[in-house]
Formats: sequence, structure tokens, C-alpha cells
Amino acid sequence: MIEIMSVSKSYGAITALNDVSFTVPDGCITGFVGPNGAGKSTLMRIALGLERPDAGTVTHDGVRVGDRPAGTLGAGALLDPSWLFGRRRAGDHLWALAAARGLGRDRVADALRITGLSGVADRPAGTFSLGMRQRLGIAAALLDRPRSLVLDEPVNGLDPDGVGWLRGLVRGLADGGTAVLISSHLLSELAQTADRIVVIAAGRILSEGPLTALLSASGPAVVLAASDQPDRLAAACSAHGAEVIREPSGRLRINGPTPREVSRLAAEAGVLLDHLSAHTASLEERFTALTTDHLQYRADVPVR
Repeated sequence: MIEIMSVSKSYGAITALNDVSFTVPDGCITGFVGPNGAGKSTLMRIALGLERPDAGTVTHDGVRVGDRPAGTLGAGALLDPSWLFGRRRAGDHLWALAAARGLGRDRVADALRITGLSGVADRPAGTFSLGMRQRLGIAAALLDRPRSLVLDEPVNGLDPDGVGWLRGLVRGLADGGTAVLISSHLLSELAQTADRIVVIAAGRILSEGPLTALLSASGPAVVLAASDQPDRLAAACSAHGAEVIREPSGRLRINGPTPREVSRLAAEAGVLLDHLSAHTASLEERFTALTTDHLQYRADVPVR
């Protein structure tokens, strides 16, 4: 478990983090999201002992970062896949890291196998695509068989098969008890992976908790309906106290009743339904609602 407690960090007049606290529990995938400049990268570096906070503490399984070297915290991390020596072969790159940590070549073989890089272990890392460098970075993070894993934008450059592989990898690690923290701007993918979501903006935590709780916080589901008599269905739902909005597509957006109640109202009104579904807010919609007032970088759409 990683515990971040009241962490603050400033660079001159710029406050990167302001009293940030949240937990990355064992056995869960925690998504860490926020706009550009929100403080995500700074927080992850502090959590790994690569930077010192101005205030606050971070612990890994109860051990405070700073009480022992960062490499002995039991944490694996991928922060930047481009930091490797390009002329070194991929296998040798991992072996150099393993040897520095007192690990055997069996750990290198395992990491290459898990990440699908066994067949290219003799290729110079500088010839790798971005997706392959991501895999190599993840292989390096897994050498120690870490108790916690911190990944910054791990999906970047991965093809669809690679995205599916990564999703299965982190789920398997979490199911085995690993605490996983993933920062990503690909919210639609994160919504399929994360158990919990932490939202940060302007250096402050705006929301923390289960993904389901974040999505349900937008209120009751909205019912989308299409029928052979939309006016009649709209009148029946309005008489029931629902708010009804007609979309450009002709479907009705009905706020209030459940899909079953809308189905009953349609039957009582003699209306045939062509479509009926409940729409809940997506992670992208909830993220936008939470962070829209905290964006540091906003550009006007150019006029053509």
C-alpha cells in the first residue's frame, strides 16, 4: 500500500502540490487523472523518492520514503520510457538494472517473457518503437517483482493488442495483491481498467474513491428512448413528472424515471418503443465536470 499524506511541493512561486493526500491500496488499480500541469508527475516522483516534498510524507507498506533508499521500497515504476541507452541491447539493458539490484538473470528472462520481448532481446533498444520501449520500461519495473507499481501513461504507443495485454497484466498483478497506480489521459481505457479514481487539478485532490461512486455522483441515470410516437411518449413522461428533452436524432432524453418505468408509461400510452437504454455519465464527462474550472492551459478553437 502507498499512502500519500498532506504532501505539498512548490517550485519558486509555483505551487505544484497543495496538501495532497490519498491512498493506493493493495489489490486495486488506482487511476490518477488530471489536466496538464495538475501535479501528477511531481506527485509520482515524490512517491518514488525521486524528489523531496516541502511538507508531508509518503509511505510504502508503512515505511516512510526517505527512511531507506528508493530502490529498496519494493516499488516498480515506469515514468519515462526514453531514458535508456539506445545502443545497448534490450536484454543487456535489463541485465544491467538487475545486476545493480543484486538480481539474477532469471529475473531478466521472466521480465522479457511477461512483456513479450524475448524474441527481440538482442536488438538495440534504440531501434525500438515507442510501444516496444514502453514494454521494455514495464519489464524493468517488474524485475523486482514489486509490491507496488507506478505507471505514467503506460498505454502511449501500444497497439490494440498491447493495450489488451497491459490491461490483463495490471489486473493480474492487482488480483495478486499488488498496489497499482496508473496515470493516464486516455480516460476511456482507464475506465475499463481502474477500480478507483483519484482526480487532481491545480495541485489539489478533487475526488478520490471507487470508479462506480465517481460515475454515480452525477445523479440518476438518464433514459434514452425512441418510439413510433415520440410526442405521445413525451407527454406521458412529462405527466409523470419527468423532464423530457428531444435530441436532434429524434430520441427523447428522459430525466427522472427508470427504464422500466418509461417502458410501463409507453405501454399505458399505447406507444411502441424502438430503443430504450439508461445512460450514465462516462469517466470523461465526470472528469470534465470536475476539472473545467481548474484548467491551466486552454486554447480557443481556431476559426476557419
